[in-house]
Amino acid sequence: MIKSLHIQNYAIIDKMDIDLSRGLNIITGETGAGKSILLGATGLILGNRADSKAQLESGVKTIVEAVFQISKPDLEAFFLDNELDFEDETIVRREISPTGKSRAFINDTPVSLRTLQSLSNQLVDLHQQFDTLELQEEKFQLNAIDALAGHQSLLDNYTKDFQKYRTLREQLNAKKETEAEARKEKDFLQFQLNELQELNLQSGEQESLESEHALLEHGEKMIEVIQYATQLLDESDQPVITGLKGIIHQMKQAQSGVSLFEELASHLQNITIDLEEWNRNAQKLGDQLESNPARLTEVDERLNAIYQMERKHQVRTDDELIEIARSIEEKLNSITFLAEEIEEIHKQIQTLEVKLEAQSEKLSKNRKKVAQIFEKEVIHLLSELHMTNAQIKVDFETSDRFLSTGKDVVQFLFTANKGGTLSRIKKVASGGELSRLSLCIKSVVAGKMDLPTLIFDEIDAGISGEVAHKMGMIIQNLAARHQVIMITHSPQIASKAQLHLFVKKKESGTKTLAEIEELNDETRIIEIAKMLSGDPPSPSAIQNAKELVLS
Repeated sequence: MIKSLHIQNYAIIDKMDIDLSRGLNIITGETGAGKSILLGATGLILGNRADSKAQLESGVKTIVEAVFQISKPDLEAFFLDNELDFEDETIVRREISPTGKSRAFINDTPVSLRTLQSLSNQLVDLHQQFDTLELQEEKFQLNAIDALAGHQSLLDNYTKDFQKYRTLREQLNAKKETEAEARKEKDFLQFQLNELQELNLQSGEQESLESEHALLEHGEKMIEVIQYATQLLDESDQPVITGLKGIIHQMKQAQSGVSLFEELASHLQNITIDLEEWNRNAQKLGDQLESNPARLTEVDERLNAIYQMERKHQVRTDDELIEIARSIEEKLNSITFLAEEIEEIHKQIQTLEVKLEAQSEKLSKNRKKVAQIFEKEVIHLLSELHMTNAQIKVDFETSDRFLSTGKDVVQFLFTANKGGTLSRIKKVASGGELSRLSLCIKSVVAGKMDLPTLIFDEIDAGISGEVAHKMGMIIQNLAARHQVIMITHSPQIASKAQLHLFVKKKESGTKTLAEIEELNDETRIIEIAKMLSGDPPSPSAIQNAKELVLS
């Protein structure tokens, strides 16, 4: 419930603080005094669009703040999900800067307008004479019947199973699409894999073949060079190495004692050692080399086959080709696995369909049972409001597929006239009829449906006398279970108030401002008497007002 409202610098309101009661709060006042402006300000708390033109003083911030007494424990999850502090008394504030920039706060934490709307929609139900879209929505109509059926646990179980069902259906469709695409390329993938498997590549083979190819391609020339060099160094009539060793021997025998001469001998000895090592390695290489045109051709052909496959797959190494073959093989295997997965998902869907069918049938049975009671109670309340020929029917259609709430498609059909054709509400009900119908429906489901604070703005327009008295009784009963805030011109309805607020105008310099006053027992009777006969009220009007208040 709304405990209090604070409005500052909005329309013709300079500053206004309003304390509200738990039951029926009635707002009356002079024409143009700002009664509906209160609802406009309240609309900002509900997340309605802000307009800087509605500011009383340009250049001054507009503030609307409401203190809510939270009685819904399930709202704790909302606060947790949005990282907000949960308080039994929650403060919702909206600020409009002079430039028109809007900011919203919940318990002093900045929030988005969407978050504000999400919370306030769970706390306040605002109903105006021509704002009856909710009543016309199939979602609201089904929710009303479900509330009366009292099968929330069954509906929750169905909803959970339906979510699983929908997820599985999405998975099934995705798997089928994947499988269809995979089957289109299966033959091509198999052809590519066969090519790679026939190539029978081994890791590192390309590098080894390229090295061997280099040896084979230049082997004959290298053999000639090595043979000439080794013969010159060690096998000729005057081998170079033998000659160098002789020179070294003679230099050592000289024993000159000249350091430079000894260094030359040592240097020459190192050169000889290097030449001997070089000669041994050259001989080893020469032994490995051979002139083998047949093997060269074989290696050439193998390398060309590898290079061709690499160009085809746009890679550069044999390891990359091996990885491509592995990837293709996995894709081909996945096509087989896909069929098995599709079959498994299909079985799960069939199992859930049986369960959902049973749940939806039970939901439908419950709904149809309470629909008859709902129709009778609404028709009774409508007759109390002098709509004696009005008829309402809950029409059920069965969907050929599972919906998020079962298989029922519920639609309220209505006619206000005797012998009239039952049709969808929006096609046959006038504004006044819609207001009374909405009041009757909400009254019937109020005890079952988790309705928040209810705000009614002049839904009594065009009614008076006994009809207004009956509407007042209905609203009074509604207020016994919910906080109701109502702007009214009807003295019969105003007399039912637990808290009566009076809005009036006052002149302040060059401006007209709105003020609000909580009426006591005496001033309340005078105000209701004025509503009955005018200002000043007649003695009979005052007496009539007393009788209305005491009735």
